[in-house]
Amino acid sequence: MNHRELAQMERNGGLFTFLALASSHTIYDSNGNFVIERDGQAAKHVITLDKASKAGIDNKGFSADKLEKKNLLADEAALLSGYAFVKWGPTKLNKPAFALQCHTFATDYLGIADVECTALAQAAHDLMFNNSGDLTGYVAAGDLTHLQTTINNFTAADGSSQSVNAASPADTAAFKTALRNENKCIPDLLFMVRPFKTINKTFYDKVVLLCELPAVSVLHTDVIVTVLKTENNEVITDAHGTLSNTKKTDDTDIHGELEIDEVHSGKAILTITQPDRVTIVEEITIQIKHVNHYTVHMTLKPVPPPIPPVV
Repeated sequence: MNHRELAQMERNGGLFTFLALASSHTIYDSNGNFVIERDGQAAKHVITLDKASKAGIDNKGFSADKLEKKNLLADEAALLSGYAFVKWGPTKLNKPAFALQCHTFATDYLGIADVECTALAQAAHDLMFNNSGDLTGYVAAGDLTHLQTTINNFTAADGSSQSVNAASPADTAAFKTALRNENKCIPDLLFMVRPFKTINKTFYDKVVLLCELPAVSVLHTDVIVTVLKTENNEVITDAHGTLSNTKKTDDTDIHGELEIDEVHSGKAILTITQPDRVTIVEEITIQIKHVNHYTVHMTLKPVPPPIPPVV
C-alpha cells in the first residue's frame, strides 16, 4: 500500500465513521437518496478493509476481524478527539492540558500494539465523557456511547491485528480494485449532500471536509542494531551498517550499537560489515512509529589454509 492509498483509506474511513454516528443518522435518515449513497460507500468500505487485511496477511494469530475493528476504532477515536481538540484549543476554552490528550490522527492508534490502542482510545473516551459539559455542540453523548461500544467490540475480538507477511500479487490487485471502487462513491456523496447546504449547513460542511483527501505524509522511524560476536556475545565496536531504503549509514559505538534514524517504514535490507567477519545481509521489517531494535551476531571469517612452500 503506497502513501496515496493510505491517505485514501484514511479519508474513506473517516467519512464512514462520521456517517455511522447516531447524531449523523438523525440528520440524513429522512433523505432516501443520500441514504442509498451512504449505504453503498459503507458496503464498499467493508470490502476494502477485508481486501486490505488479506493482502499478504496469513501469519499465525492474525485476525482480519480484529484488524477491521482496529481501523474502525482508530477512525472513530481520532474523529471525536479532533472535535474535542478544536473545542479545548486556545481559541475556545483554553485547556491545553486536555487538548494535548486528544490524539487526532488514526495512525496514533494504528501504529501501536492492540492493548496500547485499547488503552489510548479508552483514555480519550473517559476524558471526553468526564468533561462532556464542555463539549456541547461538538461531541454528543450518543457519540461517546458509540465509541465505547467500538472499544468493547475491538477488545472482545479474538486474535491480533498485526500483519508481517509480504503481499501476494493477487491479493494486492484485489485490494487496489476494491479501493478504486470505493473512491468512486466520493463524487456521488458530494452531489447527494447538496440539499443539506441549506437544511443543515454544519452537517454539509463536515461531509465536504471529510471527502477531501488528506495531505500525503511519510512517517519515519529509527533503527538501532546491536552487533555482537558469535563466539562469546561480546560487542563489536568497528562494524559498519547500511539500510537499502536510505543513504544514511552508521558505525558501531563502544556499546556495539549503530543507529540509523528517520528511515521509511516497511521492508529493507540491513547490511553489516566488519573486516575480519562474515558480512551480514538480512531483510528486516521496520515498524512505523517505533524504535526498531535488532541484534545480530557476526562470525569470524574462516582462516585460509597456508600456502604450501614452493619446492
